[in-house]
Amino acid sequence: MTSQAYFEVDGVGDFYAATQVALPGESPTTAPDKWEKLEIPAIFETYLVEKAAALLLTGEGLSDKRRAHEGFAAEELEEIQYRHTERGEFERPEVMVR
Repeated sequence: MTSQAYFEVDGVGDFYAATQVALPGESPTTAPDKWEKLEIPAIFETYLVEKAAALLLTGEGLSDKRRAHEGFAAEELEEIQYRHTERGEFERPEVMVR
């Protein structure tokens, strides 16, 4: 299984997968040939925006707006699943979980 790491440069972070064995101290900046940046597929953009908005509204005490955004996020995720499983529009993404 590929090792994954979160790495920040100047306050901007991304997730990376090791393409080779990385030694301690080797990072995406010091050994870029050993790391591949992991991207979030664009099909999840609307879902992630709506879910993030719902999470932000949780702390603000705006439960009606939070529920609305959670509903939009759930609908978007269902649409993605439908488009993927029923219509075969997307390639199956490889997801690794630890």
